[in-house]
Amino acid sequence: MSVVTNLVAEYIPTTNFKFVSFDTIKKNVDEYLLFDVIGHVVEKGHIKEITTKGEKSKLLDVILQDLEKNTIKCTLWEAFAEQIDAYVTNADQNGPTVVILQCFSAKTYCGSTTLSNVRHGSQLLIKPNLKEVLDYRLALSEEVYVPSVSQLSSQLSLPRSYDPL
Repeated sequence: MSVVTNLVAEYIPTTNFKFVSFDTIKKNVDEYLLFDVIGHVVEKGHIKEITTKGEKSKLLDVILQDLEKNTIKCTLWEAFAEQIDAYVTNADQNGPTVVILQCFSAKTYCGSTTLSNVRHGSQLLIKPNLKEVLDYRLALSEEVYVPSVSQLSSQLSLPRSYDPL
């Protein structure tokens, strides 16, 4: 016989992040690991359409900065590219655009480490109302923050065999 009991789950967290620093990712790139990071957008490119393995894909490169002023390039694909592009383009820059990237992969190409979302496995949270983001913004506000996102100046060049997904 089974017994069902109501349980108050107020102490079970609804989010669980294991943030990794940008420096740690750059020093220990492992394409088989997925990382959680928090940072704010400081540069944004334009959405580009490329063809990989015969399929068209949208991508957007952004540069994220952390509280230690370290930066890392992040290539967002498909819906994530559209979401961050729309948000940053239309945001009334009331403070930094803080993002949480959950379960992102890291790859090294031409000596540069890039984070990228994985198909059906990553999560992009843009300025969510979470304690981690509020703490981040508070720590960032103690520094001098210039609330703007600049345009990426470099051109994207991927080899034909590059497959981010």
